[in-house]
Amino acid sequence: MLRLLRRRQGILLAVFGTVLMILMLADQSIYGLVGRLFSGSGTWATIGERPISSETRGQLARELEVLDRVGWMGIGAGPLGVIEDPAHWLLLTEMARNAGFTTGSLATEMQEAELAQVYTAAGRTPEVDRALSNLFGVIRMFGAMANSPTLSDRRLIRDASSIFGGADCRLMVLEAQATGNEPTEEAIATHFDTYRDVEPSDPEQAFGYRLPDRVAVDWFTLPANVIEDAARGSEAMDTIAILKHWKTNPRGRAFPAYDASIEVPEVVIDDLLAIETDALFDRVDRRLSSTLLEARRDLKTTPEGAFKLPENWSQTRPSLSDLAGLVAQEISVDAPEVESAELQAVLDYGDLPGFPIAATTPAFGQPKTTRDYLNGLRDYELSPLTLPARSQMHSLVFRDPAGGLVVMLPPQAD
Repeated sequence: MLRLLRRRQGILLAVFGTVLMILMLADQSIYGLVGRLFSGSGTWATIGERPISSETRGQLARELEVLDRVGWMGIGAGPLGVIEDPAHWLLLTEMARNAGFTTGSLATEMQEAELAQVYTAAGRTPEVDRALSNLFGVIRMFGAMANSPTLSDRRLIRDASSIFGGADCRLMVLEAQATGNEPTEEAIATHFDTYRDVEPSDPEQAFGYRLPDRVAVDWFTLPANVIEDAARGSEAMDTIAILKHWKTNPRGRAFPAYDASIEVPEVVIDDLLAIETDALFDRVDRRLSSTLLEARRDLKTTPEGAFKLPENWSQTRPSLSDLAGLVAQEISVDAPEVESAELQAVLDYGDLPGFPIAATTPAFGQPKTTRDYLNGLRDYELSPLTLPARSQMHSLVFRDPAGGLVVMLPPQAD
């Protein structure tokens, strides 16, 4: 036997060595194959009827990597824990975004020094901003849940069973009685005047004629990449401005030391681009706000704080198409397309496909979302025409989670 093994050792080594190599590499090959399958453009999951692509899964995984680098902003030790599954992160971010907790404005969430530390650790890219925006939306959502009463389905069923189980019900037959005389026109008018401004859900009356507040809205969106491209092509991003920003480093970023013999680092260009993009957004914000303010400068107000509108207000007020052209002229881009929604209840806008989820930053307090804005458009009157002053709003210019610009105006409400 030993003689046979020595004689055939070359063949045996070739066969068993190949088998051993296959066994060692099979595990890596399987993982590589699965990775290539997930990196394609197919459908990875669905939410309702909306497909979620494999590319989105990769984006979610990269967001989790960014949050790992910044230490989950201190919530890793909390009840949420560190999330590693992209599917788990997708569900949380979708819930926060649909509930209006994700605003997309990092300036209201973090101090500039804290934001600088995060960018130093993870870099300043749209992916990092998106990950942080989603994280703060999830944190805000969990905070709202923690401060609300916790009633599970099981507890509701148990409480209902205990109540109904102790009820003693008996059937009774009541004889029909005449309802009395038919109401007069005066009685009907008096009844209507009494309940015309009462909502049917009013707890005191439980009856009312007032319909839900409805509003029609026109809006347009200028994507973040369009604003960024406009800033990139401006004079503020020429070679001299970039070199000056590198030398002075006004915000104290972690730039490499200035060296005229090397190319300008990308971190310097990206930092200046972010500054100029924000400046461009603020410039458009001020221009639109001043235009809207000019349109209502001579309007008188009621004691309740509403504007008295002239009869020809629909012809003299600024149209959204005019504002879109103003934006295009201000930053030298193509005018964005104006979209419209017919009269509908304010609550229905949360389920309206394509309606932007955005927020604006007031001078004080929490950001106002588009739903807050729509809720402020109540109590329109036909004679005389009035418009709420909405003094709590900083402007009518919003910013979506991706950093895009959103402008909306209400042509009609009731």
